[in-house]
Amino acid sequence: MLLNYLSSSLILTPEFIDHIACSANESYNKFSITKTNGKSRVVYQPQKELKLLQRVLHDDFLKKIIPHPSCTAYRDGASIYKNAYLHKENKYLLRLDFVDFFKSITSNDIFLYLRDNSKTFHSDWTEEDSELFLKIVCYKGRLTMGSVTAPAVSNLVCWHLDEKISELCSVKGVTYSRYSDDMYFSTNKENVLLSITSSIINIIRSIEYPKHLIINSSKTKHSSKKRKMSVTGLTLTNDNKISLGRDKKREIRSLVYKWNDLDIGKKKYLQGYLCYCASVEPTFINSLCIKFGSAIISQIQKYIP
Repeated sequence: MLLNYLSSSLILTPEFIDHIACSANESYNKFSITKTNGKSRVVYQPQKELKLLQRVLHDDFLKKIIPHPSCTAYRDGASIYKNAYLHKENKYLLRLDFVDFFKSITSNDIFLYLRDNSKTFHSDWTEEDSELFLKIVCYKGRLTMGSVTAPAVSNLVCWHLDEKISELCSVKGVTYSRYSDDMYFSTNKENVLLSITSSIINIIRSIEYPKHLIINSSKTKHSSKKRKMSVTGLTLTNDNKISLGRDKKREIRSLVYKWNDLDIGKKKYLQGYLCYCASVEPTFINSLCIKFGSAIISQIQKYIP
């Protein structure tokens, strides 16, 4: 079914598609990107033929399957603001992080998911379709950052994980959301979150798939509104609002002040971030207009390289 579908959708021969799938491990370009902490992250980007197949799988199959409600990334309408919004009313926060999230999800995990949910993809889906699917979406037997399909596949494969954790949190009066590899837990009940990590680890060990997820203990963080609570980079304030945070605002003010001396890359970054600011904390845009003048802010917003 899947081979014929791809062939008719892309007007390519089944033989050519099969060749692309079988040689997929050699069809990625490797490069590095710098993370906010200064460290680098390796990304494997599929070459155009493989990327085309992944795009069809994403748009015509994966995108139509709804992830678990607690999964707040890589879905229509998702944003870091909406993820933070879920936790803004609560006083206590726990953040847990997975080690090498995409790489931890293997072809066997995906195969087991397809075994249980193949008819969601298509009523005529077969094991051969699953094998072709795995060749197209995996790099050396795992998901990889840079693949078109990796985010959506990770959402679906983690459905049971999100469900189990949601059930636990519902009993304990805890709000749970997962934004890719970051899990957030919040509550107004003091000390409840202190014991929840061990329960999450037990759930991870108990599920059939994905089987290789590991909590990054160095990034486990407890916080409260007595000091500072941050969710997906946004600050939750004491009056239950969402803010860009003091450090980010200071950075943006500095860039606006240096606008005429910025290079093209910095100008494009600032322009994009001002657009983002308007959706998260529009009053900050007003404060920039008062401080620097509305003319310069308008110039940044309308900037064309």
